[in-house]
Amino acid sequence: MRKMSENQIQKAISNVTATLAVEGLKANKVTISYGRKFFNDEISIDEAIKLTTRRILLKKERMVRS
Repeated sequence: MRKMSENQIQKAISNVTATLAVEGLKANKVTISYGRKFFNDEISIDEAIKLTTRRILLKKERMVRS
């Protein structure tokens, strides 16, 4: 992937955030940080998905235990 400028990264994150809002969802700061790391070529898309999925499953598990 070609290196993105900070402006391009911010636009991409804003687009994803808007798309999620249309679906009634909201990205949290941690998930957005995974996106930034992906766009900065610090992690792969697979790693970003894995981290996000793990976070969601752990949160769901905590809710079930409560």
